[in-house]
Amino acid sequence: MAIQYLENEIINGKLSISVITAIELIQGAGNKIDQRRAKELIKKFNIVYISKEISKKAFSLMSVHHLAYSLEMADSLIAASAIYYKTELVTRNIKDYRFISGLNIKSPY
Repeated sequence: MAIQYLENEIINGKLSISVITAIELIQGAGNKIDQRRAKELIKKFNIVYISKEISKKAFSLMSVHHLAYSLEMADSLIAASAIYYKTELVTRNIKDYRFISGLNIKSPY
């Protein structure tokens, strides 16, 4: 169901990903074939790059949530990007973000 959701949203040109997510996809590739597939997938999205404003928001989120919820750096940047652009964050890892106020989260399931 998640794959179908993503395919439909990509076709409609509605999805963007954080450059952090794109980097994570490349990092997760175990070989050159996987890396090529990841790059082809990434090309289908609009990439949201990290700005000064997003960095400041991510810093704030880390300061508030790291100790209490173990918020990780990549997740703080992804959440900060979604908050800055006032867009929905679609993730299967709701638990990684549920404690962040002002963040609109949706599961693809």
